[in-house]
Amino acid sequence: MNSNRLLRLFFVTACVLFSTAFLRAQQAKTWLMLNPYSQESLFATDPVEQANLAKAGWKTNGEGYLLVSPAERSVLMERMVKATDKGIDRIFATSAATVSAAKKAGYHSEGVMGNVSAVRQATDMIPVYHLVQGERNLWLIDKADMPWAEKSGWKFKNVPFFLWAAVAP
Repeated sequence: MNSNRLLRLFFVTACVLFSTAFLRAQQAKTWLMLNPYSQESLFATDPVEQANLAKAGWKTNGEGYLLVSPAERSVLMERMVKATDKGIDRIFATSAATVSAAKKAGYHSEGVMGNVSAVRQATDMIPVYHLVQGERNLWLIDKADMPWAEKSGWKFKNVPFFLWAAVAP
């Protein structure tokens, strides 16, 4: 693994750890950030991390809200990362089984992000689209980026969870 990947992995992990202080509120705004050049995506809950990623060329693909405390039909989302020869790959795990399988596959936890909805509970909930290319993962909110992703070889897999469109009551 080259030193640039290690440095980038360290930077992102540090940002996630820093963002846990931001998650002290009942709801947390999250941005799905997309790097169209490296074809990576990640959720950021810290406005500083989101701004730094934007300065580095990442674009905001969409935004929504996570819940800090569990709610009916919600599940914890954990951000997991793995450096590969094709770049950095992320999984957003929403079950203990997925976390366990990801760890066995070489992923490392960057931290729990908050609670997402396992099912669409309201019409305004935001679906998160999971795409795959071989063993790599890409996540999208804005369907306008779907043609770009498909042209780049990404295949739609599923909608594993939903975000809240506005701060939950």
